[in-house]
Amino acid sequence: MLHICHLSSAHQAGDIRIVRKEARSAVRAGHRVSVAIRGQIPADCASVHHVELIPPKGGRLGRFMLLGWQAYRAALRQNASIYQFHDPDLLPYALLLRVVGKRVIYDVHEDVPRDILSKEWIPVALRHPVAAVFEVFEDFAARRMSAVIAATPFIGERFRGINPSTVTVNNYPFLEELTPPADTLGSERSGFCYVGGISAIRSAVEMVDAAELARHRLMIAGQIETQALQVALQARQGWKYVDYLGTLGRADVASLLARSIAGLVLFHPEPNHINAQPNKLFEYMSAGLPVIASHFPMWRRIVEDYDCGLCVNPQDPQAIAAAMIMLATHPERARQMGMNGRSAVMAKFNWEQEQHVLLDVYSRCGANELCAE
Repeated sequence: MLHICHLSSAHQAGDIRIVRKEARSAVRAGHRVSVAIRGQIPADCASVHHVELIPPKGGRLGRFMLLGWQAYRAALRQNASIYQFHDPDLLPYALLLRVVGKRVIYDVHEDVPRDILSKEWIPVALRHPVAAVFEVFEDFAARRMSAVIAATPFIGERFRGINPSTVTVNNYPFLEELTPPADTLGSERSGFCYVGGISAIRSAVEMVDAAELARHRLMIAGQIETQALQVALQARQGWKYVDYLGTLGRADVASLLARSIAGLVLFHPEPNHINAQPNKLFEYMSAGLPVIASHFPMWRRIVEDYDCGLCVNPQDPQAIAAAMIMLATHPERARQMGMNGRSAVMAKFNWEQEQHVLLDVYSRCGANELCAE
Protein backbone atom coordinates (compact mmCIF):
# COMPACT_ATOMS: atom_id res chain seq x y z
CA MET A 1 0.00 0.00 0.00
CA LEU A 2 1.25 3.45 -0.94
CA HIS A 3 0.51 6.77 0.71
CA ILE A 4 -0.34 9.28 -2.03
CA CYS A 5 -0.61 12.96 -1.16
CA HIS A 6 -2.34 15.34 -3.57
CA LEU A 7 -1.53 19.05 -3.36
CA SER A 8 -3.49 21.97 -4.80
CA SER A 9 -3.61 25.63 -3.85
CA ALA A 10 -5.88 26.67 -6.74
CA HIS A 11 -8.63 24.04 -6.72
CA GLN A 12 -11.43 23.36 -4.24
CA ALA A 13 -12.04 20.19 -2.25
CA GLY A 14 -14.96 19.20 -4.46
CA ASP A 15 -12.76 19.11 -7.57
CA ILE A 16 -13.89 16.26 -9.77
CA ARG A 17 -10.53 15.25 -11.26
CA ILE A 18 -8.42 15.53 -8.11
CA VAL A 19 -10.77 14.29 -5.40
CA ARG A 20 -13.67 12.40 -6.95
CA LYS A 21 -11.66 10.65 -9.67
CA GLU A 22 -7.97 10.34 -8.85
CA ALA A 23 -8.07 10.28 -5.04
CA ARG A 24 -11.07 7.96 -4.73
CA SER A 25 -9.74 5.60 -7.41
CA ALA A 26 -6.51 5.20 -5.44
CA VAL A 27 -8.43 4.57 -2.20
CA ARG A 28 -10.54 1.90 -3.88
CA ALA A 29 -7.30 0.30 -5.13
CA GLY A 30 -6.15 -0.04 -1.52
CA HIS A 31 -3.87 2.99 -1.17
CA ARG A 32 -3.92 5.59 1.57
CA VAL A 33 -4.70 9.02 0.10
CA SER A 34 -4.35 12.52 1.54
CA VAL A 35 -5.44 15.72 -0.18
CA ALA A 36 -4.15 19.14 0.89
CA ILE A 37 -6.62 21.55 -0.68
CA ARG A 38 -9.00 24.43 0.06
CA GLY A 39 -12.57 23.94 1.28
CA GLN A 40 -14.39 20.92 2.66
CA ILE A 41 -14.21 17.42 1.22
CA PRO A 42 -17.67 16.22 0.06
CA ALA A 43 -19.35 13.64 2.29
CA ASP A 44 -19.14 10.93 -0.37
CA CYS A 45 -15.34 11.34 -0.44
CA ALA A 46 -14.86 10.78 3.31
CA SER A 47 -12.44 7.89 2.61
CA VAL A 48 -9.92 10.52 1.48
CA HIS A 49 -7.90 12.11 4.28
CA HIS A 50 -8.35 15.87 4.05
CA VAL A 51 -5.77 18.47 5.01
CA GLU A 52 -7.53 21.82 4.66
CA LEU A 53 -5.55 24.75 3.32
CA ILE A 54 -6.68 28.15 4.60
CA PRO A 55 -6.48 30.85 1.90
CA PRO A 56 -4.54 33.90 3.11
CA LYS A 57 -5.52 37.46 2.37
CA GLY A 58 -3.73 39.16 -0.48
CA GLY A 59 -5.42 37.81 -3.63
CA ARG A 60 -3.43 36.04 -6.31
CA LEU A 61 -0.02 37.04 -4.95
CA GLY A 62 -0.96 35.94 -1.43
CA ARG A 63 -2.08 32.56 -2.70
CA PHE A 64 1.11 32.09 -4.67
CA MET A 65 3.43 33.08 -1.84
CA LEU A 66 1.66 31.87 1.31
CA LEU A 67 -0.76 29.14 0.30
CA GLY A 68 1.96 27.35 -1.65
CA TRP A 69 4.23 27.38 1.40
CA GLN A 70 1.32 26.13 3.51
CA ALA A 71 0.81 23.26 1.05
CA TYR A 72 4.52 22.41 1.14
CA ARG A 73 4.55 22.30 4.96
CA ALA A 74 1.44 20.09 4.92
CA ALA A 75 3.14 17.79 2.41
CA LEU A 76 6.18 17.29 4.62
CA ARG A 77 3.95 16.44 7.60
CA GLN A 78 2.23 13.73 5.56
CA ASN A 79 5.54 11.94 4.82
CA ALA A 80 3.85 10.28 1.84
CA SER A 81 5.24 7.72 -0.60
CA ILE A 82 4.24 9.85 -3.61
CA TYR A 83 3.28 13.52 -3.94
CA GLN A 84 1.03 14.58 -6.80
CA PHE A 85 0.56 18.31 -7.36
CA HIS A 86 -1.95 19.98 -9.65
CA ASP A 87 -1.06 23.66 -10.03
CA PRO A 88 1.76 25.49 -11.80
CA ASP A 89 1.86 27.76 -8.72
CA LEU A 90 3.34 24.83 -6.81
CA LEU A 91 6.22 24.07 -9.16
CA PRO A 92 8.85 25.67 -6.84
CA TYR A 93 7.62 23.54 -3.94
CA ALA A 94 7.55 20.41 -6.10
CA LEU A 95 11.24 21.02 -6.81
CA LEU A 96 11.88 21.43 -3.08
CA LEU A 97 10.22 18.08 -2.45
CA ARG A 98 12.48 16.52 -5.07
CA VAL A 99 15.53 18.08 -3.42
CA VAL A 100 14.68 16.34 -0.15
CA GLY A 101 14.30 13.01 -1.95
CA LYS A 102 10.55 12.70 -2.44
CA ARG A 103 8.84 11.10 -5.43
CA VAL A 104 6.77 13.79 -7.13
CA ILE A 105 4.25 13.65 -9.96
CA TYR A 106 3.22 16.78 -11.89
CA ASP A 107 -0.45 16.49 -12.95
CA VAL A 108 -0.81 19.01 -15.79
CA HIS A 109 -4.44 20.08 -16.25
CA GLU A 110 -3.85 22.92 -18.73
CA ASP A 111 -1.38 23.99 -21.39
CA VAL A 112 -0.32 26.85 -19.11
CA PRO A 113 1.99 28.82 -21.46
CA ARG A 114 -0.85 29.02 -24.01
CA ASP A 115 -3.35 29.77 -21.24
CA ILE A 116 -1.26 32.75 -20.11
CA LEU A 117 -1.82 34.33 -23.54
CA SER A 118 -5.53 34.72 -22.70
CA LYS A 119 -5.18 36.01 -19.12
CA GLU A 120 -6.93 39.37 -18.97
CA TRP A 121 -5.21 40.32 -15.70
CA ILE A 122 -1.82 40.23 -17.46
CA PRO A 123 -1.14 43.31 -19.66
CA VAL A 124 -1.26 42.33 -23.34
CA ALA A 125 2.33 43.47 -23.99
CA LEU A 126 3.60 41.17 -21.24
CA ARG A 127 1.68 37.99 -22.06
CA HIS A 128 4.09 36.53 -24.63
CA PRO A 129 7.23 37.27 -22.54
CA VAL A 130 5.59 35.89 -19.38
CA ALA A 131 4.43 32.78 -21.26
CA ALA A 132 7.90 32.19 -22.70
CA VAL A 133 9.65 32.57 -19.34
CA PHE A 134 7.14 30.31 -17.62
CA GLU A 135 7.48 27.62 -20.29
CA VAL A 136 11.25 27.50 -19.78
CA PHE A 137 10.78 27.15 -16.03
CA GLU A 138 7.98 24.58 -16.39
CA ASP A 139 10.12 22.46 -18.72
CA PHE A 140 13.04 22.69 -16.27
CA ALA A 141 10.85 21.52 -13.39
CA ALA A 142 8.98 18.83 -15.33
CA ARG A 143 12.28 17.26 -16.42
CA ARG A 144 13.09 16.69 -12.74
CA MET A 145 9.77 15.13 -11.72
CA SER A 146 9.38 11.41 -11.07
CA ALA A 147 6.56 11.41 -13.63
CA VAL A 148 4.21 13.74 -15.49
CA ILE A 149 0.49 13.06 -15.89
CA ALA A 150 -1.16 15.02 -18.71
CA ALA A 151 -4.91 15.66 -18.81
CA THR A 152 -5.06 15.62 -22.65
CA PRO A 153 -3.13 13.94 -25.47
CA PHE A 154 -1.93 17.34 -26.72
CA ILE A 155 -0.39 18.18 -23.35
CA GLY A 156 1.03 14.66 -23.16
CA GLU A 157 2.83 15.06 -26.48
CA ARG A 158 4.47 18.26 -25.29
CA PHE A 159 5.79 16.77 -22.06
CA ARG A 160 6.79 13.39 -23.48
CA GLY A 161 9.75 15.09 -25.13
CA ILE A 162 10.74 16.63 -21.79
CA ASN A 163 10.17 13.75 -19.39
CA PRO A 164 9.98 10.19 -20.78
CA SER A 165 7.85 9.15 -17.78
CA THR A 166 4.85 11.05 -19.13
CA VAL A 167 1.42 9.46 -19.50
CA THR A 168 -1.97 10.83 -20.47
CA VAL A 169 -4.87 10.34 -18.06
CA ASN A 170 -7.87 11.84 -19.81
CA ASN A 171 -10.45 13.62 -17.71
CA TYR A 172 -13.32 11.50 -19.00
CA PRO A 173 -16.61 11.18 -17.05
CA PHE A 174 -17.79 8.31 -14.89
CA LEU A 175 -19.91 5.83 -16.82
CA GLU A 176 -23.06 6.11 -14.75
CA GLU A 177 -22.88 9.44 -12.90
CA LEU A 178 -24.85 11.45 -15.44
CA THR A 179 -27.10 8.68 -16.74
CA PRO A 180 -30.59 10.16 -17.11
CA PRO A 181 -32.65 9.54 -13.93
CA ALA A 182 -35.30 6.84 -14.33
CA ASP A 183 -38.15 9.31 -13.80
CA THR A 184 -36.98 11.37 -16.80
CA LEU A 185 -36.76 8.55 -19.33
CA GLY A 186 -39.20 9.16 -22.15
CA SER A 187 -40.04 12.65 -20.93
CA GLU A 188 -40.19 15.53 -23.37
CA ARG A 189 -37.00 17.59 -23.72
CA SER A 190 -37.05 21.36 -24.06
CA GLY A 191 -34.42 24.08 -24.08
CA PHE A 192 -30.64 23.92 -24.34
CA CYS A 193 -28.07 23.85 -21.56
CA TYR A 194 -24.58 24.97 -20.75
CA VAL A 195 -22.81 23.77 -17.59
CA GLY A 196 -19.43 25.15 -16.51
CA GLY A 197 -17.50 28.34 -15.96
CA ILE A 198 -19.28 31.26 -17.62
CA SER A 199 -16.92 33.68 -19.34
CA ALA A 200 -16.61 35.80 -22.46
CA ILE A 201 -14.05 33.45 -24.02
CA ARG A 202 -16.45 30.56 -23.45
CA SER A 203 -18.99 32.25 -25.70
CA ALA A 204 -21.30 33.51 -22.94
CA VAL A 205 -22.45 36.49 -25.02
CA GLU A 206 -22.86 34.45 -28.21
CA MET A 207 -24.94 31.79 -26.43
CA VAL A 208 -27.32 34.40 -25.01
CA ASP A 209 -27.67 36.07 -28.41
CA ALA A 210 -28.24 32.68 -30.08
CA ALA A 211 -31.05 31.87 -27.63
CA GLU A 212 -32.88 34.99 -28.78
CA LEU A 213 -32.32 34.21 -32.47
CA ALA A 214 -33.49 30.60 -32.03
CA ARG A 215 -36.35 31.54 -29.67
CA HIS A 216 -35.43 28.67 -27.35
CA ARG A 217 -34.74 28.55 -23.63
CA LEU A 218 -31.09 28.45 -22.60
CA MET A 219 -30.37 27.02 -19.15
CA ILE A 220 -27.00 28.07 -17.78
CA ALA A 221 -25.43 26.49 -14.70
CA GLY A 222 -22.13 27.64 -13.26
CA GLN A 223 -20.33 30.65 -11.89
CA ILE A 224 -20.23 33.83 -13.96
CA GLU A 225 -16.61 34.96 -14.13
CA THR A 226 -17.13 38.61 -13.14
CA GLN A 227 -19.89 40.89 -11.94
CA ALA A 228 -19.30 43.07 -15.00
CA LEU A 229 -19.98 40.11 -17.31
CA GLN A 230 -23.16 39.23 -15.45
CA VAL A 231 -24.43 42.81 -15.83
CA ALA A 232 -23.53 42.78 -19.52
CA LEU A 233 -25.32 39.47 -20.12
CA GLN A 234 -28.44 40.57 -18.28
CA ALA A 235 -28.56 43.72 -20.43
CA ARG A 236 -28.78 41.74 -23.68
CA GLN A 237 -32.11 41.11 -25.38
CA GLY A 238 -31.51 37.37 -25.31
CA TRP A 239 -31.39 37.26 -21.50
CA LYS A 240 -35.18 36.92 -21.42
CA TYR A 241 -34.66 33.45 -22.88
CA VAL A 242 -32.11 32.48 -20.21
CA ASP A 243 -32.68 30.55 -17.00
CA TYR A 244 -29.61 31.21 -14.86
CA LEU A 245 -29.39 28.36 -12.34
CA GLY A 246 -26.18 29.22 -10.48
CA THR A 247 -23.88 26.43 -9.34
CA LEU A 248 -25.56 23.00 -9.24
CA GLY A 249 -24.69 19.77 -7.46
CA ARG A 250 -23.99 16.70 -9.56
CA ALA A 251 -27.48 15.20 -9.13
CA ASP A 252 -29.05 18.47 -10.28
CA VAL A 253 -26.68 18.60 -13.25
CA ALA A 254 -27.81 15.10 -14.25
CA SER A 255 -31.44 16.21 -14.02
CA LEU A 256 -30.73 19.32 -16.12
CA LEU A 257 -29.03 17.31 -18.86
CA ALA A 258 -31.86 14.78 -18.88
CA ARG A 259 -34.46 17.42 -19.74
CA SER A 260 -32.41 19.37 -22.32
CA ILE A 261 -32.41 19.02 -26.09
CA ALA A 262 -28.62 19.46 -26.39
CA GLY A 263 -25.59 20.69 -24.48
CA LEU A 264 -23.44 23.63 -25.59
CA VAL A 265 -19.66 23.64 -25.28
CA LEU A 266 -18.49 26.69 -27.24
CA PHE A 267 -15.04 28.07 -26.55
CA HIS A 268 -13.42 30.91 -28.47
CA PRO A 269 -10.32 29.94 -30.52
CA GLU A 270 -7.87 31.00 -27.81
CA PRO A 271 -4.43 29.31 -27.84
CA ASN A 272 -5.30 27.09 -24.86
CA HIS A 273 -8.70 26.10 -26.25
CA ILE A 274 -7.99 24.82 -29.74
CA ASN A 275 -6.30 21.61 -28.57
CA ALA A 276 -8.16 21.35 -25.28
CA GLN A 277 -10.40 18.42 -24.46
CA PRO A 278 -13.25 19.88 -22.39
CA ASN A 279 -14.73 17.54 -19.82
CA LYS A 280 -18.18 18.97 -20.50
CA LEU A 281 -18.14 17.62 -24.05
CA PHE A 282 -17.85 14.06 -22.74
CA GLU A 283 -20.23 14.66 -19.84
CA TYR A 284 -22.96 15.71 -22.27
CA MET A 285 -22.23 12.61 -24.32
CA SER A 286 -22.34 10.38 -21.24
CA ALA A 287 -25.83 11.73 -20.47
CA GLY A 288 -27.05 10.79 -23.94
CA LEU A 289 -27.21 14.44 -24.96
CA PRO A 290 -26.21 15.69 -28.44
CA VAL A 291 -23.63 18.47 -28.38
CA ILE A 292 -23.21 21.81 -30.11
CA ALA A 293 -19.46 22.35 -30.04
CA SER A 294 -16.77 24.67 -31.38
CA HIS A 295 -15.55 23.76 -34.86
CA PHE A 296 -11.92 23.19 -33.83
CA PRO A 297 -10.31 20.32 -35.78
CA MET A 298 -9.84 18.01 -32.78
CA TRP A 299 -13.35 18.61 -31.46
CA ARG A 300 -14.81 18.17 -34.93
CA ARG A 301 -13.10 14.78 -35.29
CA ILE A 302 -14.76 13.52 -32.11
CA VAL A 303 -18.20 14.95 -32.83
CA GLU A 304 -18.30 13.92 -36.49
CA ASP A 305 -16.56 10.55 -36.14
CA TYR A 306 -19.11 9.49 -33.51
CA ASP A 307 -22.01 11.45 -35.08
CA CYS A 308 -22.95 12.88 -31.70
CA GLY A 309 -23.73 16.53 -32.46
CA LEU A 310 -22.96 19.59 -34.54
CA CYS A 311 -19.87 21.82 -34.78
CA VAL A 312 -20.21 25.56 -35.36
CA ASN A 313 -18.24 28.79 -35.25
CA PRO A 314 -18.36 29.67 -31.51
CA GLN A 315 -18.25 33.39 -32.30
CA ASP A 316 -21.24 33.32 -34.65
CA PRO A 317 -24.63 33.51 -32.84
CA GLN A 318 -26.44 32.88 -36.13
CA ALA A 319 -24.60 29.58 -36.62
CA ILE A 320 -25.24 28.55 -33.00
CA ALA A 321 -28.93 29.41 -33.35
CA ALA A 322 -29.19 27.42 -36.59
CA ALA A 323 -27.76 24.35 -34.83
CA MET A 324 -30.22 24.80 -31.96
CA ILE A 325 -33.16 25.04 -34.35
CA MET A 326 -32.03 22.00 -36.33
CA LEU A 327 -31.86 19.79 -33.23
CA ALA A 328 -35.12 21.16 -31.80
CA THR A 329 -37.02 20.52 -35.04
CA HIS A 330 -35.55 17.05 -35.65
CA PRO A 331 -36.05 15.28 -32.29
CA GLU A 332 -35.42 11.78 -33.64
CA ARG A 333 -32.14 12.86 -35.21
CA ALA A 334 -31.16 14.57 -31.96
CA ARG A 335 -32.08 11.45 -29.98
CA GLN A 336 -29.92 9.28 -32.25
CA MET A 337 -26.97 11.67 -31.87
CA GLY A 338 -27.39 11.48 -28.10
CA MET A 339 -27.42 7.68 -28.20
CA ASN A 340 -24.30 7.69 -30.39
CA GLY A 341 -22.46 9.89 -27.88
CA ARG A 342 -23.54 7.69 -24.99
CA SER A 343 -22.28 4.58 -26.83
CA ALA A 344 -18.90 6.28 -27.46
CA VAL A 345 -18.52 7.05 -23.75
CA MET A 346 -19.46 3.48 -22.81
CA ALA A 347 -16.87 2.11 -25.22
CA LYS A 348 -14.00 4.58 -24.86
CA PHE A 349 -14.40 7.97 -23.21
CA ASN A 350 -14.89 6.96 -19.57
CA TRP A 351 -12.98 7.27 -16.30
CA GLU A 352 -13.30 3.57 -15.49
CA GLN A 353 -10.76 2.87 -18.23
CA GLU A 354 -8.53 5.89 -17.57
CA GLN A 355 -8.07 5.07 -13.89
CA HIS A 356 -6.01 1.99 -14.79
CA VAL A 357 -3.37 4.22 -16.39
CA LEU A 358 -3.26 6.33 -13.23
CA LEU A 359 -2.94 3.35 -10.91
CA ASP A 360 -0.15 1.91 -13.06
CA VAL A 361 1.80 5.18 -12.67
CA TYR A 362 1.47 4.90 -8.89
CA SER A 363 2.66 1.29 -8.91
CA ARG A 364 5.67 2.04 -11.11
CA CYS A 365 6.56 5.18 -9.18
CA GLY A 366 6.29 3.33 -5.88
CA ALA A 367 8.56 0.61 -7.24
CA ASN A 368 11.14 3.17 -8.45
CA GLU A 369 10.53 2.20 -12.10
CA LEU A 370 10.12 5.78 -13.32
CA CYS A 371 12.61 8.65 -13.48
CA ALA A 372 15.82 8.25 -11.54
CA GLU A 373 15.44 9.31 -7.93
